[in-house]
Amino acid sequence: MNHSTPVFLTIAIPTYNGASSYLKVVLDFLIPILQDGNEVEIVVSDNCSSDDTPNLLSGYAKFQGFRYFRQKSNIGFKNNMLFLINNLVQSEYCWFLGDDDILFPNVVRQVVSFLRKSKVDFVKIGYERIEAEKIRFLQEPQNNSLFQVGSYARAIDYGSFDGNAFATFMSSSIFRVGPFVKNSKFFADDGKDAYYNTFPNAYLLAKSFSSLQCGYTGERLVFPIIRNKDWAKPDRLYKITSVYLPEFYDFLISIGLKRNELKNTRKRILFLNIESGVIRLKERKKVAGLFWESLLKSFAYPSVYIKFFKEVLCHFIKR
Repeated sequence: MNHSTPVFLTIAIPTYNGASSYLKVVLDFLIPILQDGNEVEIVVSDNCSSDDTPNLLSGYAKFQGFRYFRQKSNIGFKNNMLFLINNLVQSEYCWFLGDDDILFPNVVRQVVSFLRKSKVDFVKIGYERIEAEKIRFLQEPQNNSLFQVGSYARAIDYGSFDGNAFATFMSSSIFRVGPFVKNSKFFADDGKDAYYNTFPNAYLLAKSFSSLQCGYTGERLVFPIIRNKDWAKPDRLYKITSVYLPEFYDFLISIGLKRNELKNTRKRILFLNIESGVIRLKERKKVAGLFWESLLKSFAYPSVYIKFFKEVLCHFIKR
């Protein structure tokens, strides 16, 4: 595709077997943004899907501003994401979007407008999970988003208690391409079962933008469709909350972020540890030591306060 003017924002979608889930729904919501001209493009990298994804994507090739690429073999989520940013994205800013996350054209316009005015390097937005049967009732957010400007620590800590600790939710982050690409070699393809292979975007964002000016809003502007995922299984969730999140917290401190800048995130880690420990106990009906192990690890990493314990207890009592 030839652009008469440079593309400002690329919406980059890594997918595997997207035709079997909600990729078509996501693209149908998003395609109208391409009618605005060359300011925004959509690029999809198909990770060697085994379903009808290639045929689905070929049907969108008629739209100017839409591109897709099919991998010859499955290279894994992390490498597919890095392939997108290093080989297919040619714009000033990038927005990674999950193949089951709904984004409205009007939201894209709001973000583009904010980026042009503020010239920040990174933006974090809020999100709201929706059930598939409620998609038809979903209404497009209006032009009322209140973006704020601040540090990277403030951006990721703001609203972290809504579930997006450390900006791990990929589709909530928009960023300047240059710093991200520069740091993409930070990852070694060692196959290690580590946090940075589970949420590589969070590590790269932190390494790239921790000292740069950022924007953020708590408004819910992207809508992930609820479905079962491997990381949400009790054992996997437990490992993420008790090992990977504290591991990443240590990484943030090592690159210069301050503990007092991440108060909400620290509370969120404790909450997730308690919740995942309870879920694991319910699922496996094992000794309570699993729960206390998870709880003690919360204390070992970010320290917490008695008043927050009361909040957590109240939460479970109400449930």
